[in-house]
Amino acid sequence: MSSWSISPSGVQAVLADVQVSAGELGTAAGGLETGHEELSGGVGDLLVGVANAVLGLIESEATTLTSVVNRIESCGTGAAEATIAYVAGDEEMAANAQSAAVTAAAEAPALASEQSAAGIPPVSTPGVPR
Repeated sequence: MSSWSISPSGVQAVLADVQVSAGELGTAAGGLETGHEELSGGVGDLLVGVANAVLGLIESEATTLTSVVNRIESCGTGAAEATIAYVAGDEEMAANAQSAAVTAAAEAPALASEQSAAGIPPVSTPGVPR
């Protein structure tokens, strides 16, 4: 890759979508336990084993679901921080380039005088009047 092209507003939009989806996943995971309670209350003695098996599955996957939600949040935070650093770097590079241009413009007359004294002909730039 020879260059970066990051749209901070695009990153923000994607992160907002991810945050909504992560919230929905967290809500769904939280609703599984409620679903078990409803399932247990609505089944007869014959299906209590099924309800308990479902509860066991929910409990065994709760840590995994929590981990997934935490990773989604961490990735979003990392992407936001990387975008902030990118924008700050762009601003710093622009400020450095502007400063270098001002310095070069200020030093140009002295350099031209030194070159003339040394017998070095001036450099002409096509389309730029002298």
